[in-house]
Amino acid sequence: MMGACRDHRGFTDPDAPRRHRGRILVAYRRSRFTRKAIAAQAGVGHSTLTLWLRKAQSAENASRTGHSSALVRMPNLFSASAAAPAYRLRLPGGVTVRW
Repeated sequence: MMGACRDHRGFTDPDAPRRHRGRILVAYRRSRFTRKAIAAQAGVGHSTLTLWLRKAQSAENASRTGHSSALVRMPNLFSASAAAPAYRLRLPGGVTVRW
């Protein structure tokens, strides 16, 4: 039987990295250290910690306001099945312009 797959921190529980991230975020928020210092202490990149903080803030804002930053479906204004042109202009040379 093969051993359980582990990530670079030795986690086997699929939720362990999320909890690890949560502990790092809590430590950052409670400390007076900079993001750079906390990231170095936790063994993650500064940009990774910044991304985690941004995502956590976005999730907190969404839960507080009831809105998320998800994409919004918009109609395709350039679809092939566009309505017939409302105006038509026939120029003296035989050219027709529709809009």
